[in-house]
Amino acid sequence: MSEFMHKPCVVIQHNHNVFYTMAAKHKPNAHERWLYCIYNSQHVADKCKYPNPSIIMHPPVYADRVKVPKHGTHVTLINCWDKKGGDVFQSIASRMPEQKFLGVKGGYAERHQLMGTFPNITYMDNTPDMKSVYSKTRILLMPSTSESYGMAAVEAMASGIPVIASPTPGLKESLQDAGIFVERDDISGWVEAIKALDDKDAYKTASQNATSRFKAIEAGRDKEMAAAEKFLLAAINRVL
Repeated sequence: MSEFMHKPCVVIQHNHNVFYTMAAKHKPNAHERWLYCIYNSQHVADKCKYPNPSIIMHPPVYADRVKVPKHGTHVTLINCWDKKGGDVFQSIASRMPEQKFLGVKGGYAERHQLMGTFPNITYMDNTPDMKSVYSKTRILLMPSTSESYGMAAVEAMASGIPVIASPTPGLKESLQDAGIFVERDDISGWVEAIKALDDKDAYKTASQNATSRFKAIEAGRDKEMAAAEKFLLAAINRVL
């Protein structure tokens, strides 16, 4: 409809999985343009490579909504879907019977949630109250097959919770040097990374790195949002 009426349309690009057909909708001439993009990461922008005007605005995370004063005792996975690492999570738990794990049911792909019976895994229903998750969490795992950015990683870092993640481009963008990266299928590597954080000094360093990374993200958040507002106004007024 936007194309037919030639009205500006701004698309928020959460990922690059299903939008390649949009490339034909982008117009090289400014007077023909009607479609614009807000990418949620540099990774997604690089994958889509749409030529029309665009901007990057990482998903904003506000500390007061997610930050907890004290870390919990569990190694946590948010969303037990296999593409988020539900299978890897179970394999790790089976090798670490002494460790407590927490699996949080995802808000989508309900039929694909891997929530098997393990004596050391506790499961939680999906919840908008992420403080109730992070208050139980000591380490967050993100063994995803892909992530456009990794908002859960940023939420965890708001509380200084160390994040162990697969080295997808999106997670490397969000975590940067604060991330502890392990190849997704290297179960022994995940186990060793978790055990390494049993050392108090190693955990303290990882926690400090997470906190510093969140503060750096937080420092740029308002600037990104102001730039996105300016971009939207320009799109509305057709001056891009």
